[in-house]
This record gives sequence, structure tokens and C-alpha cells, in this order.
Amino acid sequence: MKLRSLKLISLFVILGGSCLSQVTPTIVHTADQATYALGWKEYKLENLGLEVLVDGKWVKATDFPIASWSMKTGEVNRISRMDPSDGAVGLHELTLSGRSPLKTLILQVEVVENRPYVVVAAKVTAASEFQLGGVRLLTCDKVAIFGKSDANTLFLEAVEAPHDGRIIRPWMLDPTRYNVETNGKQAKLDPSFWVTLLTNDSANQTLVGAAIEGELWPTSFKWNWQDETCVGLKIISSSVTGREKVFMRKDASVNVDKVMLGLWSNIRPTQVLAEAGRIMGKNVRRDKPMKQPLPGWSSWHSAARDVSEKGIMESAKFVRANMYDSGWKMIQLDGGWWTTQGSYTVNNDFPHGIRWLADEIRGMGLEFGLHVSPFRANPNDPFIKAHPAWVLKPYARKRVRKDDDEMITTIGGVYLDGSNPEVAPFLAGQFRTMVEAYKPVFMKWDHHYGTLEEGARFDPTMTGLQAHNKVVRMIRAALPEDLIITRSMGWLYGAIECYDAIRIGNDINHPGLGERHPDKPNSTNMTYGKTLGPIENVYFGKGDKGLIRFARSVAQNYYIHRNIAINDPDAFFVTEQYTEDEAKCHITLQAIMGGIYFVGDLLQHVPAERVALATNKDLMAINQELTHAVPIDIFKGPDIPRIWKLELKDRVIYALYNWLDAPVKSTYTLADLELASADYKLKEIWSGEQMKLTDGRLTFDEKPHSVRFIEFRK
Repeated sequence: MKLRSLKLISLFVILGGSCLSQVTPTIVHTADQATYALGWKEYKLENLGLEVLVDGKWVKATDFPIASWSMKTGEVNRISRMDPSDGAVGLHELTLSGRSPLKTLILQVEVVENRPYVVVAAKVTAASEFQLGGVRLLTCDKVAIFGKSDANTLFLEAVEAPHDGRIIRPWMLDPTRYNVETNGKQAKLDPSFWVTLLTNDSANQTLVGAAIEGELWPTSFKWNWQDETCVGLKIISSSVTGREKVFMRKDASVNVDKVMLGLWSNIRPTQVLAEAGRIMGKNVRRDKPMKQPLPGWSSWHSAARDVSEKGIMESAKFVRANMYDSGWKMIQLDGGWWTTQGSYTVNNDFPHGIRWLADEIRGMGLEFGLHVSPFRANPNDPFIKAHPAWVLKPYARKRVRKDDDEMITTIGGVYLDGSNPEVAPFLAGQFRTMVEAYKPVFMKWDHHYGTLEEGARFDPTMTGLQAHNKVVRMIRAALPEDLIITRSMGWLYGAIECYDAIRIGNDINHPGLGERHPDKPNSTNMTYGKTLGPIENVYFGKGDKGLIRFARSVAQNYYIHRNIAINDPDAFFVTEQYTEDEAKCHITLQAIMGGIYFVGDLLQHVPAERVALATNKDLMAINQELTHAVPIDIFKGPDIPRIWKLELKDRVIYALYNWLDAPVKSTYTLADLELASADYKLKEIWSGEQMKLTDGRLTFDEKPHSVRFIEFRK
């Protein structure tokens, strides 16, 4: 039997200003065998498999009677986007056949010189009709852990962009060692979606898997415990619950979303995650640029659905009079301006209409932003009643708690089925008319979850993600190119190139108390939360609401920013429900993210000294660098990182947090700060205090719930 492989080649990758030697992987297979192996010098993944779910039964690659490998070279055979440093392209292709009802199952593995990763893809073609339930693009029973299990972490991402995933120890996959119960039942660990890492932070070794397409189903990475030396991994393309199927007609083909799998050595895991984000974004954004709105105010957090024309005008006038000269220019009208969810008839709280309101805001020199929910519909709308085939019929309806701020707004609504060919042009026309009338420069598109639910679709050959993507692209094509759009409550991927920004965290307060409780007009019901200690304590459940949960989410999503989309972190607050230090913690996080910079308080009812925190020009200037700080201790084991490093052209800025309820005396070494030298002048940004390194160490007292925001200049 003839062995096929691609020779190991050394390369140099420039990341974070360092030149670090990496290795192009080798693929090894035999001509008539359905398994293969990948290797990076001493690190190997062997006996790799492929499986397809046909009519409810998993069929392995080894179940096919005919298997043959072929090798193609040259740019014409490339299946991923090119990088300037790329070398020669080798495409290894496994064709499986002879197993009815499939005609062929084709696996492709792309190996490119000067890359430390491969790209894997698959194609399913039917010989006769069947239900396709998913594809396990790669299965591996033994993925070696880098040294001791306790020295490793697994990075797990959630399927929904607003949710944060988890960072766990590999041994926490073992239910006999880590058995946690919630509500009387053993808690279940969800797989990672879109991207995952196995990393040893101290050894600088990282294995990365990431989806580089989002067109068919969400890609998940399911890890399972084997022993102290290895874990198992399955890379799966399927619906989240597994209920959604694709009806395959005779001779029909389905392309499975591509995935990258790579190994990086001698480079910080935080840099590797950022590089994974860059590779993901390069492939899924299709070279579409990202635009960021100016700093502004959003109505949701203080008014929720009790928003009114009077309240919006009061806030707009306050921003114009007190914040405009500091750079605050946007007024975003969030949900609640319509009569019924899913209907865009303006309610009686806006007696002059939205066109008048938008004109008044623009007349002040401010910009107007608008909230909509593209897929949501009012089931009692006569037009929707006349088109019952437009409505998605989900397999299961979620039970929504009355205190669930995220999902409460879906009660009473239905969602449109984008697989119906009449839906996309209808929505494109509706939104074009709305934008032409109101002329927003910024839109927030909300509530995508509903249309992505698994259900009986008009076109059974389409998945929910395919239907969603088709509609989003048609709506976006009908709107002005310079319109800025952020997406909330959706999956990380899904026509992502149509959006400039995506929400990377849930609503972090219980909104709307301002207008519901006139006696507490500045109340946004904001809480600080409580740090839970090591990552072992936050494996299951969402943890506390409030700033703590927000910080955890921000820490895990920095790789998204300006790679996949601009990070939209929700608004920050200066409410007196925070101490001053807590408010500074929140604003500092917002500034060092470089993303959308909105405030959510009813500012006209907030003391002037708190408004001054929001208009701090130093922090706004840092935010407008549009660069995201890296939480450099994220893989060291705390539930929330303390050390955030923002590298700019002329300086390095650190946000050093004490999330605890007690004061601490902290000392940071150059190694802690990932600095090579102590040749810096230091200044604390909030206070202006001059600070210094002594014997290569930075020592100071930290109050509870506080941050030291320190600028390092050469």
C-alpha cells in the first residue's frame, strides 16, 4: 500500500511582535483506507475518522466498501482564504462510495506550506432520498494533553454570541470526578461551538479547532474524558439539539462547513486565540469592512418597553447640552416604540411619530439609531394571518420565565421561516421602506434566536441557518451600504459579513426601572455580582448577573473584535447603585474593549460627578483606538481575569482589577505583565497619580471592587 504525506516544513509566523517558529502539519494515509493521521513533529493525532448521520443512524467512513485517496496541488484547489505568507497548496481528498443511500461522501484536507493548521471539509451526495442529520467531520479518540491535566485548560464557546462559554480543566469532563447537580438533576456540559482550544498556559502549547464557515449548521467540538494523558474529540456539523434534518433528494449534494485544526507552540495561548479569531474572520467576513457608531446613549436599560417620545427627547437634549463636546453623538431608540412585538406601527407614546423624532434628534446635531427585530412577527397581524406558511413551526416552545430579561420579549410573538421564498423579499421591502423614512445611521437587529429554532420548515431541504442567512443577505442588500448594523440575540456565525458589530454579552441589568418607578428615575437595577474564585466553580450555570458576568463574557470574547465583528458589549452605567470604584470598573472595561461605547443611565437624573465619569476624555480616546485589550491571565485559572493588557503604538495600558469583596495588596512582576523591560514611565489614568516599578515590580493597595488603570510609556 502506498503512503501519501506532505513533508514537514518549518515556517516563521509573526504574532504579537514576535518571530516564532511553527510547523506545517503532515497528513499520512494509505491509498485504500478510510482513516488518516495528522502530525506536527512529535505531536500526532492518529486514526482520524469521518461519520455521517443517515436516517437516524451514524455511518462511519470505515463502513463504506470503497475508499480511495487522491492528491491535488496548486491554487486552483484551494478551499480556504489565502494569507500573504502562504506557500504551496496540497489538497488531500478521500472519496467514499458503495454505501446506499449515499452516492459519495468526500473528505478534503487542505495543507498549505507556512501554516500550522489544516482545513477540513466534506461533501455529501445522495444516491436516493434520505434524511441527513449531521456529519462528524473529524473523530479522534486520543488527543494528547500537554503535560499534567491540571496544567491544561479547555476553552469552550457558546453557540449564541451573547452568551459566554466556559474555560475548564480537562478532568472536569469526567462525570465521576466532577458531578454537579442543578435543580435536582446532573448538570450537562454543552460542547464548544465555532471555536475551541486545548492549551497549557505555562508551556505555551495550544491545539485549536475553529469553524471557518457558517452556512449549514453550527459546528461543535465535543470533548470527552479518556484519562490523565488524553481526551477525545469529535468535530460535528449538526443542529444544536439534533432534531433538525435536511431532506436529501436523489443526486442532491450538501457541502459541510469547513473547519481548521492547528497546533501552535512557543507562543502565548492568548495570542493563539486572537490568531484563531483572525483566521475565522478572514474566511467568514468575505472582506467586508466593519463600521463603528459614535459613542452614544441607549434607551433600553432605563426605559425598556416603557420608552416614550418625551423620555427620548429629554435624554437627547441632555446629551446635546452636557456630553456632545466630549464626543457623545448617538441617540439609540431601542425596543418598545411599536404597538405590538413584530409590528412596526408606532404606538401612542410617540404622538409625532418616529420620522419626526429622528428629524428632531438630527436637528440637534446628533445621530439617530433604531432597534428592530427582523424575523419576529405579530401572530394577530391580518397580513401574517393571511400567510400562515410564512410562520416557522418549532418542534418545541421554550418555557420563558417572567424574570428572564433575555427571552421575555419573545412572549406572544412568532418568527418567520426564511426557507419560504416569499419571506426574504417581503422583509427586504419592509426594511428598505423603514430606513428610507426614518434615516437611521445605526440599527440594532434583535431576536434572531426565534428563526433559528429547530422546526418544520417550508423547504425541508434547508436548515434554519441556511434560511436565516438567505433572508439577512437579502435585507442587507436592500439597505444603504453606509448603514451601521449591530446584531443582538443570535449565533456567532450566520451571514456575519452583513453586520458591523455583534453583541457579546446579555443584558447585564433588569432594565426599565427608570420609567416604571418615577420615584427612582436613575435606577437601572444594576448589580456588581460576586467573583466565584477558580474556574472549577463556574463550570455550570451562568453565575451572577451584573458586572461580574459581563466581565467574564468580555474576557472570553476578545478574539471576535475586528476579526469576526466589532464587539458590542451592551451599555455601561454610572448609576449610584454602583460605588464610584465599581462604576470605574465598568467604564474601564468598556474603554479597553475598543468596541461600541454606549451608556444606559437616565443621565439627567444622575449626579454631575457621575456623568463626568462617562465623559472622561482619556477613556474615550482609549476606546477610540478601536483595539481590544487581552486578558493575559485568562488561561491561568481564575473565573475572571485580573490583568488586561492593551498594546497601542505609543504605549501599553493595563487594567489591573480587584474583583474581590475585600482589599488586597497586589504585586505584579514583569513576567506577570508580560513585559521584557522595566524602562517605562507609569501614570494611573483615572487619578493622574505617577507610579513606578521598583526592582521590576509594581506594588500597590487595591480597594474592593476596584481597578488601577495604568499607562506605561517608554
